[in-house]
Amino acid sequence: VTVIAPHGVDADPLATSVCILGPERGLALIEKLNETAALFVLVEEKGLTTRASSRFDQFVIPANRKD
Repeated sequence: VTVIAPHGVDADPLATSVCILGPERGLALIEKLNETAALFVLVEEKGLTTRASSRFDQFVIPANRKD
């Protein structure tokens, strides 16, 4: 799990907590926190899948972006 928060000292314990809670409950917690986002990478039968909080996309930089 990756957690993005305003301060690293907040992101680290949140990552541990949401990892223990699992994707459903962990993402529900993240959604309640302002300026915080998370991404889970899950190993499933069909391979790797991802689940992200609603704010995670704002932190993603497209691979083909040209500044």
